[in-house]
Amino acid sequence: MNPNPNLIIFGPPGAGKDTQVEVLLKKLDIVPIETGAIIRDMVKSDSKIAEEIKNTIARGDLVNDSLMEAIIKDKLDEVPTERGTIFDGFPRTIKQAETLHVLLSFVGRKIDKVLFLDVPEEVLIERLTQRKICGSCGKTAFPHEERCSQCGGELVKRIDDNIESIKARIVNYRAKTAPIIAFYEKRGLIFKINGNQKPQDVTSELLTGLGID
Repeated sequence: MNPNPNLIIFGPPGAGKDTQVEVLLKKLDIVPIETGAIIRDMVKSDSKIAEEIKNTIARGDLVNDSLMEAIIKDKLDEVPTERGTIFDGFPRTIKQAETLHVLLSFVGRKIDKVLFLDVPEEVLIERLTQRKICGSCGKTAFPHEERCSQCGGELVKRIDDNIESIKARIVNYRAKTAPIIAFYEKRGLIFKINGNQKPQDVTSELLTGLGID
């Protein structure tokens, strides 16, 4: 595969996308565009929009399309032309997928492959109720870790990792995000991976499918 492809990684909340993105960043010359982390940084402020986003996240709803489009456009403008990208957390609706196609075309890019981590719902709920992230840098921690492996920060629960929000996010995922798989399947871009394995086995399947050593 090209050393600088443009990729999307999909999967429901708790599918293990962060772990696999870390691997791909070491193997390929790509820039991560992780909208979840961007939004979590935004809500740390005391602005009105931050409060609106907090309430949206707490309900398990998706952030509105216009804000997401602005975020993606800004991030794409920052990516050097010789490097690829990997999108994590966007697009989440068919409309966003169509918008992404337009935004990429403006900068001479197109999606090369869409990675889909498939995990059963009961496994997702178990993972998410136990998940912790770094309160400083936002990195997702492995279950055995007591401090952040990246910066040494304190591990905390995400504000949306309560059972009500988790179930709402899975419902939202099925209703709005899952149809995008069909959208990209029609274009021959989907690569489906069994996400209900040990992280290293998921990685092995992912790299083999992409033809990466």
